[in-house]
Amino acid sequence: YGELERASNSIAAYLLEKGVAAGDFVALKMGRMKEFLAAVIAVHKVGAGYVPLDLEYPEERTRYMLEDSEAKALLTEEIVAEALAKYPEAASVNRAVPEGCAYMIYTSGSTGTPKGAVISHRALRAYTAWMQAEFHITEASIHAVHASFSFDGSIIDTIPPLAAGGTIHILSAELRMDMEGMRDYFAQNRVESVFLTTRLGMAMVNQYPDSPLRCLMMGGEKMLPCRKTDIQLVNGYGPTEFTVYSSYHVINWQEGQNIPIGRPAPNTSSFIC
Repeated sequence: YGELERASNSIAAYLLEKGVAAGDFVALKMGRMKEFLAAVIAVHKVGAGYVPLDLEYPEERTRYMLEDSEAKALLTEEIVAEALAKYPEAASVNRAVPEGCAYMIYTSGSTGTPKGAVISHRALRAYTAWMQAEFHITEASIHAVHASFSFDGSIIDTIPPLAAGGTIHILSAELRMDMEGMRDYFAQNRVESVFLTTRLGMAMVNQYPDSPLRCLMMGGEKMLPCRKTDIQLVNGYGPTEFTVYSSYHVINWQEGQNIPIGRPAPNTSSFIC
Protein backbone atom coordinates (compact mmCIF):
# COMPACT_ATOMS: atom_id res chain seq x y z
CA TYR A 1 0.00 0.00 0.00
CA GLY A 2 2.94 2.34 0.51
CA GLU A 3 4.05 1.66 -3.07
CA LEU A 4 0.48 2.21 -4.27
CA GLU A 5 0.35 5.55 -2.47
CA ARG A 6 3.65 6.73 -3.99
CA ALA A 7 2.72 5.53 -7.48
CA SER A 8 -0.68 7.24 -7.41
CA ASN A 9 0.94 10.44 -6.13
CA SER A 10 3.37 10.37 -9.06
CA ILE A 11 0.60 9.89 -11.61
CA ALA A 12 -1.50 12.59 -9.93
CA ALA A 13 1.41 15.03 -10.19
CA TYR A 14 1.67 14.28 -13.91
CA LEU A 15 -2.06 14.90 -14.39
CA LEU A 16 -1.89 18.21 -12.52
CA GLU A 17 1.03 19.27 -14.71
CA LYS A 18 -1.11 18.55 -17.77
CA GLY A 19 -3.86 20.81 -16.43
CA VAL A 20 -6.35 18.17 -15.30
CA ALA A 21 -8.77 19.77 -12.85
CA ALA A 22 -11.68 18.70 -10.67
CA GLY A 23 -14.63 17.66 -12.79
CA ASP A 24 -12.55 16.60 -15.79
CA PHE A 25 -12.39 13.09 -17.20
CA VAL A 26 -9.19 11.09 -17.73
CA ALA A 27 -9.19 8.11 -20.10
CA LEU A 28 -7.24 5.00 -19.08
CA LYS A 29 -6.07 2.75 -21.91
CA MET A 30 -3.99 0.12 -20.14
CA GLY A 31 -3.70 -3.63 -19.82
CA ARG A 32 -4.50 -5.86 -16.86
CA MET A 33 -1.75 -4.56 -14.58
CA LYS A 34 -1.48 -3.16 -11.08
CA GLU A 35 -0.58 0.28 -12.44
CA PHE A 36 -4.14 0.58 -13.72
CA LEU A 37 -5.40 0.77 -10.13
CA ALA A 38 -2.68 3.27 -9.23
CA ALA A 39 -3.94 5.39 -12.14
CA VAL A 40 -7.56 5.11 -10.93
CA ILE A 41 -6.55 6.38 -7.49
CA ALA A 42 -4.47 9.17 -9.05
CA VAL A 43 -7.42 10.36 -11.12
CA HIS A 44 -9.57 10.41 -7.99
CA LYS A 45 -6.88 12.32 -6.08
CA VAL A 46 -6.97 15.20 -8.57
CA GLY A 47 -10.77 15.31 -8.37
CA ALA A 48 -11.36 13.89 -11.84
CA GLY A 49 -13.29 10.82 -13.04
CA TYR A 50 -11.72 7.95 -14.98
CA VAL A 51 -12.96 6.50 -18.26
CA PRO A 52 -11.67 2.94 -18.91
CA LEU A 53 -10.87 2.04 -22.54
CA ASP A 54 -10.41 -1.66 -23.25
CA LEU A 55 -7.34 -2.42 -25.36
CA GLU A 56 -9.49 -4.72 -27.50
CA TYR A 57 -11.98 -2.01 -28.45
CA PRO A 58 -12.07 -1.14 -32.17
CA GLU A 59 -10.24 2.09 -32.93
CA GLU A 60 -13.49 3.76 -34.01
CA ARG A 61 -15.15 3.02 -30.65
CA THR A 62 -12.13 4.25 -28.71
CA ARG A 63 -12.04 7.46 -30.72
CA TYR A 64 -15.76 8.03 -30.15
CA MET A 65 -15.41 7.54 -26.37
CA LEU A 66 -12.46 9.94 -26.19
CA GLU A 67 -14.36 12.61 -28.11
CA ASP A 68 -17.70 12.08 -26.36
CA SER A 69 -16.18 12.12 -22.85
CA GLU A 70 -14.07 15.17 -23.68
CA ALA A 71 -11.25 13.48 -21.78
CA LYS A 72 -8.66 16.01 -20.65
CA ALA A 73 -5.87 13.40 -20.66
CA LEU A 74 -5.16 9.85 -21.78
CA LEU A 75 -3.07 7.53 -19.61
CA THR A 76 -1.32 4.57 -21.25
CA GLU A 77 1.21 2.15 -19.81
CA GLU A 78 4.04 4.19 -21.36
CA ILE A 79 2.75 7.50 -19.99
CA VAL A 80 2.30 6.02 -16.52
CA ALA A 81 5.89 4.71 -16.60
CA GLU A 82 7.01 8.21 -17.57
CA ALA A 83 5.06 9.77 -14.69
CA LEU A 84 6.50 7.31 -12.15
CA ALA A 85 10.03 8.15 -13.27
CA LYS A 86 9.48 11.91 -13.42
CA TYR A 87 7.75 12.38 -10.05
CA PRO A 88 9.12 9.69 -7.69
CA GLU A 89 8.53 11.76 -4.53
CA ALA A 90 5.36 13.68 -5.37
CA ALA A 91 3.24 15.02 -2.53
CA SER A 92 -0.17 13.50 -1.84
CA VAL A 93 -3.29 15.42 -2.83
CA ASN A 94 -7.01 14.70 -2.37
CA ARG A 95 -9.40 16.88 -4.32
CA ALA A 96 -12.25 14.37 -4.54
CA VAL A 97 -15.63 15.51 -3.21
CA PRO A 98 -18.84 13.48 -2.65
CA GLU A 99 -20.72 15.08 -5.54
CA GLY A 100 -17.73 14.79 -7.88
CA CYS A 101 -17.46 12.19 -10.65
CA ALA A 102 -15.65 8.97 -9.74
CA TYR A 103 -15.87 7.25 -13.12
CA MET A 104 -17.74 7.07 -16.40
CA ILE A 105 -18.23 3.64 -17.96
CA TYR A 106 -19.76 3.33 -21.41
CA THR A 107 -22.64 0.95 -22.09
CA SER A 108 -22.32 -1.68 -24.79
CA GLY A 109 -24.28 0.38 -27.28
CA SER A 110 -26.55 -2.56 -28.11
CA THR A 111 -29.48 -0.18 -28.62
CA GLY A 112 -27.50 2.46 -30.50
CA THR A 113 -24.49 4.62 -29.77
CA PRO A 114 -22.61 3.74 -26.53
CA LYS A 115 -23.61 6.05 -23.68
CA GLY A 116 -21.43 7.07 -20.77
CA ALA A 117 -22.86 6.39 -17.30
CA VAL A 118 -21.38 8.79 -14.75
CA ILE A 119 -21.07 7.63 -11.14
CA SER A 120 -20.36 10.02 -8.27
CA HIS A 121 -18.03 9.49 -5.32
CA ARG A 122 -21.08 9.66 -3.06
CA ALA A 123 -22.62 6.68 -4.86
CA LEU A 124 -19.34 4.74 -4.98
CA ARG A 125 -18.76 5.37 -1.28
CA ALA A 126 -22.27 4.15 -0.41
CA TYR A 127 -21.76 1.04 -2.52
CA THR A 128 -18.39 0.33 -0.90
CA ALA A 129 -19.83 0.68 2.61
CA TRP A 130 -22.61 -1.85 2.13
CA MET A 131 -20.40 -4.29 0.24
CA GLN A 132 -17.87 -4.29 3.08
CA ALA A 133 -20.55 -4.71 5.75
CA GLU A 134 -22.70 -7.30 3.95
CA PHE A 135 -19.87 -9.50 2.67
CA HIS A 136 -17.35 -9.02 5.48
CA ILE A 137 -14.60 -7.43 3.40
CA THR A 138 -11.62 -6.61 5.62
CA GLU A 139 -7.84 -6.22 5.42
CA ALA A 140 -7.66 -10.02 5.47
CA SER A 141 -9.84 -10.39 2.36
CA ILE A 142 -8.32 -11.71 -0.88
CA HIS A 143 -10.17 -10.93 -4.12
CA ALA A 144 -9.51 -11.80 -7.75
CA VAL A 145 -10.41 -9.41 -10.57
CA HIS A 146 -11.77 -11.34 -13.54
CA ALA A 147 -13.99 -8.68 -15.15
CA SER A 148 -12.70 -6.24 -17.73
CA PHE A 149 -11.81 -2.85 -16.24
CA SER A 150 -14.22 -1.42 -18.82
CA PHE A 151 -17.11 -3.31 -17.20
CA ASP A 152 -18.51 -2.01 -13.93
CA GLY A 153 -18.38 -5.55 -12.51
CA SER A 154 -14.66 -4.93 -11.97
CA ILE A 155 -15.58 -2.39 -9.26
CA ILE A 156 -16.74 -5.29 -7.04
CA ASP A 157 -13.26 -6.75 -6.64
CA THR A 158 -11.26 -3.50 -6.66
CA ILE A 159 -12.71 -0.57 -4.72
CA PRO A 160 -14.27 -2.34 -1.66
CA PRO A 161 -11.19 -4.52 -0.92
CA LEU A 162 -8.82 -1.61 -1.60
CA ALA A 163 -10.80 0.60 0.79
CA ALA A 164 -10.55 -2.13 3.44
CA GLY A 165 -6.82 -2.71 2.97
CA GLY A 166 -7.30 -6.15 1.43
CA THR A 167 -5.42 -8.03 -1.28
CA ILE A 168 -6.27 -8.02 -5.00
CA HIS A 169 -5.14 -10.45 -7.70
CA ILE A 170 -5.65 -9.19 -11.25
CA LEU A 171 -6.15 -12.28 -13.40
CA SER A 172 -4.22 -12.29 -16.66
CA ALA A 173 -5.97 -12.34 -20.03
CA GLU A 174 -4.95 -15.98 -20.51
CA LEU A 175 -6.08 -17.12 -17.06
CA ARG A 176 -9.48 -15.46 -17.50
CA MET A 177 -10.21 -17.96 -20.28
CA ASP A 178 -9.12 -21.05 -18.30
CA MET A 179 -11.70 -22.32 -15.76
CA GLU A 180 -9.51 -25.13 -14.42
CA GLY A 181 -6.57 -22.76 -14.22
CA MET A 182 -8.66 -20.26 -12.26
CA ARG A 183 -9.81 -22.97 -9.83
CA ASP A 184 -6.17 -23.94 -9.20
CA TYR A 185 -5.07 -20.30 -8.92
CA PHE A 186 -7.80 -19.55 -6.37
CA ALA A 187 -6.66 -22.50 -4.26
CA GLN A 188 -2.93 -21.68 -4.49
CA ASN A 189 -3.42 -18.02 -3.60
CA ARG A 190 -6.27 -18.46 -1.08
CA VAL A 191 -8.59 -16.24 -3.15
CA GLU A 192 -11.92 -16.07 -1.35
CA SER A 193 -14.09 -13.83 -3.52
CA VAL A 194 -14.56 -13.05 -7.22
CA PHE A 195 -17.19 -11.65 -9.56
CA LEU A 196 -17.93 -13.62 -12.73
CA THR A 197 -20.55 -13.10 -15.40
CA THR A 198 -23.56 -15.29 -14.63
CA ARG A 199 -22.97 -17.82 -17.41
CA LEU A 200 -19.31 -18.32 -16.44
CA GLY A 201 -20.15 -18.37 -12.72
CA MET A 202 -22.78 -21.07 -13.19
CA ALA A 203 -20.35 -23.13 -15.27
CA MET A 204 -17.68 -22.76 -12.57
CA VAL A 205 -20.07 -23.96 -9.84
CA ASN A 206 -21.40 -26.86 -11.90
CA GLN A 207 -17.90 -28.04 -12.81
CA TYR A 208 -16.07 -27.23 -9.58
CA PRO A 209 -18.61 -27.10 -6.70
CA ASP A 210 -15.74 -27.76 -4.26
CA SER A 211 -13.88 -24.60 -5.32
CA PRO A 212 -12.05 -22.93 -2.39
CA LEU A 213 -13.96 -19.66 -2.92
CA ARG A 214 -15.98 -18.30 0.00
CA CYS A 215 -18.12 -15.98 -2.13
CA LEU A 216 -18.97 -15.94 -5.83
CA MET A 217 -20.85 -12.92 -7.14
CA MET A 218 -22.60 -13.02 -10.49
CA GLY A 219 -24.54 -10.68 -12.73
CA GLY A 220 -25.32 -9.75 -16.31
CA GLU A 221 -27.72 -12.57 -17.20
CA LYS A 222 -30.57 -14.58 -15.68
CA MET A 223 -29.26 -17.00 -13.06
CA LEU A 224 -30.44 -20.62 -13.15
CA PRO A 225 -30.19 -23.33 -10.46
CA CYS A 226 -26.67 -24.76 -10.06
CA ARG A 227 -25.10 -27.71 -8.26
CA LYS A 228 -25.14 -27.44 -4.49
CA THR A 229 -21.96 -25.90 -3.11
CA ASP A 230 -20.59 -24.39 0.09
CA ILE A 231 -19.71 -21.22 -1.84
CA GLN A 232 -21.92 -18.24 -1.04
CA LEU A 233 -23.57 -17.44 -4.38
CA VAL A 234 -24.90 -13.93 -4.99
CA ASN A 235 -27.25 -13.10 -7.85
CA GLY A 236 -26.80 -9.41 -8.58
CA TYR A 237 -28.72 -7.12 -10.89
CA GLY A 238 -28.13 -3.54 -11.91
CA PRO A 239 -27.56 -1.29 -14.90
CA THR A 240 -24.26 0.56 -15.25
CA GLU A 241 -26.02 3.76 -14.17
CA PHE A 242 -26.59 2.35 -10.68
CA THR A 243 -23.07 1.69 -9.30
CA VAL A 244 -22.89 -2.03 -10.12
CA TYR A 245 -25.85 -3.54 -8.23
CA SER A 246 -29.33 -2.07 -7.75
CA SER A 247 -30.49 -5.31 -6.11
CA TYR A 248 -28.96 -8.59 -5.01
CA HIS A 249 -30.01 -11.99 -3.69
CA VAL A 250 -27.98 -14.52 -1.70
CA ILE A 251 -28.92 -17.97 -2.97
CA ASN A 252 -31.04 -20.19 -0.76
CA TRP A 253 -30.69 -23.85 -1.74
CA GLN A 254 -34.31 -24.58 -0.86
CA GLU A 255 -35.77 -22.24 -3.48
CA GLY A 256 -37.24 -23.42 -6.75
CA GLN A 257 -36.35 -22.87 -10.38
CA ASN A 258 -36.93 -19.10 -10.40
CA ILE A 259 -34.04 -17.29 -8.71
CA PRO A 260 -35.03 -13.67 -7.94
CA ILE A 261 -32.90 -10.59 -8.54
CA GLY A 262 -33.41 -9.80 -4.86
CA ARG A 263 -34.05 -6.80 -2.68
CA PRO A 264 -32.81 -3.24 -3.28
CA ALA A 265 -29.26 -2.40 -2.27
CA PRO A 266 -29.14 -0.81 1.22
CA ASN A 267 -30.20 2.85 1.44
CA THR A 268 -32.05 2.59 -1.87
CA SER A 269 -35.61 1.82 -2.99
CA SER A 270 -36.90 0.00 -6.06
CA PHE A 271 -40.20 0.75 -7.77
CA ILE A 272 -42.15 -1.11 -10.44
CA CYS A 273 -43.56 1.54 -12.77
